[in-house]
Amino acid sequence: MPALPHALTNLLDVLRRAGVGERTVRYERDGWIMLRTLYPEEAEQLIAVKARLLADPQVVWLYRRLDEAYDWEPDDGRIEDLAMEILTRIPVSSPGVLETGDRTRSRMLALVSSYGDDGPPSWSALRRRIRARTGRP
Repeated sequence: MPALPHALTNLLDVLRRAGVGERTVRYERDGWIMLRTLYPEEAEQLIAVKARLLADPQVVWLYRRLDEAYDWEPDDGRIEDLAMEILTRIPVSSPGVLETGDRTRSRMLALVSSYGDDGPPSWSALRRRIRARTGRP
């Protein structure tokens, strides 16, 4: 496997230093590897976007919260609160965030939103709530 780019290893290190658990960091890393394999140029743009997001302490707090949510039951009321926090603080799909064609952008968003469907049930419940609020499949 090729080495991860320095910018990506920095992102993962930010999460580790913030106290995000290794299983969540691995999940993040694996998602980036998949995205970089299929969309290398666009992934580099998104890494830069993610770096800007992780400069915000509130976004880092959300990652720690997401890590905690790994062990929650899917019907835990905190999942709804976390979904609202994520939607309030992170641009799910802002125009201009990713400079690519609409077709590529649509495929990438579908890939990213489906990534991890085999993850913990609480994260699946969180994704369902976010999708319901954003109207995305």
